[in-house]
Amino acid sequence: MRDTSFLADFFVRNDLDNQEQLKKTLDRYLEIIFGTKIHTPQLDETAMYGAIVAARGSACLSRQVGAVIYSSDGELIGQGCNDVPKGGGGLYEAEDSQNDHRCYKWKGRVCHNDTEKGERYDEIVLALEKAGLVSPERSAEVKGVVASTRLKDLIEFSRAVHAEMEAIISVARNANDGLVGATLYCTTFPCHNCARHIVASGISRVVYVEPYAKSLATKLHDDSLSASATAEKHVVYQQYQGVAPRNIDRYFGVRGERKRLGKLVETPSREAVPVGLAPLDGIAIRETLVIAETASKEVSLGANLNDQREEG
Repeated sequence: MRDTSFLADFFVRNDLDNQEQLKKTLDRYLEIIFGTKIHTPQLDETAMYGAIVAARGSACLSRQVGAVIYSSDGELIGQGCNDVPKGGGGLYEAEDSQNDHRCYKWKGRVCHNDTEKGERYDEIVLALEKAGLVSPERSAEVKGVVASTRLKDLIEFSRAVHAEMEAIISVARNANDGLVGATLYCTTFPCHNCARHIVASGISRVVYVEPYAKSLATKLHDDSLSASATAEKHVVYQQYQGVAPRNIDRYFGVRGERKRLGKLVETPSREAVPVGLAPLDGIAIRETLVIAETASKEVSLGANLNDQREEG
């Protein structure tokens, strides 16, 4: 699921018993796909696109996560990605150059969370050996068993600030208003550590794309988190709905002319074809067709030039 969640073209959140609303959502997607009407991104789509952009600023060796926060008035008030914090506030960035001490270029260039977990696996095996419960000959086997348990899901040894935390901190750091009642958009379902900070901050809604199996958020905080949009006094967690962030440019970028002689150009539904229709031919066949088409145009152009010379 993690590897395929971002490959969708559209996301539909069918969590309400409302066929009319579902139809409106699907009709909008069809109009966008076929370009029969002009549509612009909704707030959730704009915000999640921003979260994706924020994620690309992360150099974390484990994963890239991005988050943005919008106030209840629809204003961007904070953003962040998962990366190492630096003295003075904020995170290390590419502009820090020689002073950039993120994990990919600091102390062995290793994931320190993995290193710390490995050391604890060794400590457990050594303790079992000293207690006479495991023979030295089986230490490697036992370590493998230990490493296959939920101990491997430990995340607290990471040097990185999580994207959600950095987004919340950035609101305070920049003295922005609007955190209470705001919506946090995150590329990944928040972990249980971030969840409690989200609850404490006063954020009222969280929207995410990718699930996160390690998170115990709903188990540890079901008193204050809910997947129901109608829940009161709870932070509402919702799966993202809208055009996939990777398709924002593809579907909302201007394609062709929008007006002709000062009037809107409308495409009849029966004549419309999908925007960015992918060819069904294989790559090799497609290349051959493109080369042949280009060669044909060159021959035609050459013939026209010869005709013009003869007429001259």
